[in-house]
Order: sequence, then C-alpha cells, then structure tokens
Amino acid sequence: MSKNNVNIVSNNLPTYILDQHACVILNMTDRLRLIRFPPSIIDMIRQVIISNWPQGLNKEREEVDFYEFKLNGNPWWDPDDNAVSSRILMIHILSALYKHGWYILTATEIFKRFFDKDSLIFQFRIPQPETSFFAISFNDYDKLRLICVPHELIPLVQQTLGKTMIQQETWRDGGRVYQFKLYEI
Repeated sequence: MSKNNVNIVSNNLPTYILDQHACVILNMTDRLRLIRFPPSIIDMIRQVIISNWPQGLNKEREEVDFYEFKLNGNPWWDPDDNAVSSRILMIHILSALYKHGWYILTATEIFKRFFDKDSLIFQFRIPQPETSFFAISFNDYDKLRLICVPHELIPLVQQTLGKTMIQQETWRDGGRVYQFKLYEI
C-alpha cells in the first residue's frame, strides 16, 4: 500500500484510536459484557442481538467500566435448546465486530467462576476485506457440528475426517447446521 493510500484509509477511521483494546465477556448464563468498546460499537452489538437472538433482549445496564446486555433465556448455559442459536448469535457478533475493525486476539477464561464463561480480547485495527464466520461445535461424545458453514468447506472437513471416521452426516436446524456423527475410537 502506498503512503498516499495509507493516509486516505487512516483519514476514514472512526474517532477512536488504533491499538485500542476491548473485551467481550460471556457472563453468568445470560449476559454479554462489553469492556472499553466505544458507544457506536455498543449500539451495533445491540442491533445484532435484537436481530439474531430469538428470545430477545431483557435489559441493559451501564456501569463505570463496562456495558452489559442481559438476554432472555440462558444462551451460555442451555446445552440443547439454545446451543445452536447462541453460537449463531456469537457468529454474528464476531462478524459485525470484524467488519468494524475489531479483531479477536485471544479467548480465555479469566475469572474461573462457575457461571462466567469465556472472555474475548479484541484489538482495533484498520478494517480488512469482509470474510465469513462459522462455528465448529463438539456435541455429546460423537458429534461434530459445523454451524453456518459455507457449503464449499464441507468436503474439506469430510476429507480431513476420512470415511472411516464418519458414521452419518445430516443437515439440521433448518439447514443452519451440518452434523457429523462419528464412530467411537
């Protein structure tokens, strides 16, 4: 990229600074905490939740050091009914953050408390070309789920697993999930 192009890109950046870090915490069984994100990103995540969480948003609260969304239901806990929907919600949140220049650096379990889940650490950078997001989920002891996967990736996963590992394959959840049932090892 030429020096002139760098100046053009940097002039179009949001008012918050580069090298800013922020955090998303999956808190308790139903809360999404945002730490150090600017108000425009909080508004964007609110819209993602409203558009992609079937049970809706319960309430919001702002504290000095974080902003919290309380979702209806238990998206971070329910292993059956909400498992796919909560992963789809996270796919949309991660995708929206990426589109706005927020890139995940790491995921960790910082607090080690029973009801607290992962903490996702982000860094703001110059937005890159769009990409697609999907999730891989391990269920029970013998199932591998590809959630919102681009269809062209399924043959690659089939090849990686090998025919001797795959007992059954099927689309589930209205075509949002491709599931492999694997043979026991």
